Amino acid sequence: MARDGIQVLEVLAEGGTRVIAMRCAGFDRVDVGAAESLGIKVLTMSSPRAAAASQAACTTGGCMLLLQRTVQPTLRQAESCGLHAV
Repeated sequence: MARDGIQVLEVLAEGGTRVIAMRCAGFDRVDVGAAESLGIKVLTMSSPRAAAASQAACTTGGCMLLLQRTVQPTLRQAESCGLHAV
């Protein structure tokens, strides 16, 4: 981990942070040794839960795209008929 990452951990520790909970399957983004030496415990989501979280994010994103593609043409059609969305 780069020195700036360790500095971030030091600031977190000074501010009273005691746990870093990550929504991923691995520890590659945090220097666990440095965090533990500062009294910060690093937790990660287990693999099946990480997969479920990514599936939920993809499903939500897909629903948002679907709504955009459905709502925009409907609003355009309504406006062409003289109706205006509120």
